[in-house]
Amino acid sequence: YTQHILQQKSSMEIKTIEYKKIIEKNHELFALYTPKGKNNEGHAIEAEVIAYFHFEKLQLIRIHGQVQLLQGSLSDVDMHPHE
Repeated sequence: YTQHILQQKSSMEIKTIEYKKIIEKNHELFALYTPKGKNNEGHAIEAEVIAYFHFEKLQLIRIHGQVQLLQGSLSDVDMHPHE
């Protein structure tokens, strides 16, 4: 998942992130959020993301997530859009 995020960062720009739900306990965080932005060709992208983060000593140790594309091209991410 981390590698996926790094690859996407070079092909799109996220303009806003709407956090819908955040649950934090000890060194773990779960987040449900909707990032919106544009790809390198200027087309709109919107997705729904649920992600898990694990921190130790203020450093991100582990991240896992699922992404569902709501708007955009399948070439931008590896999930299918809503119909």
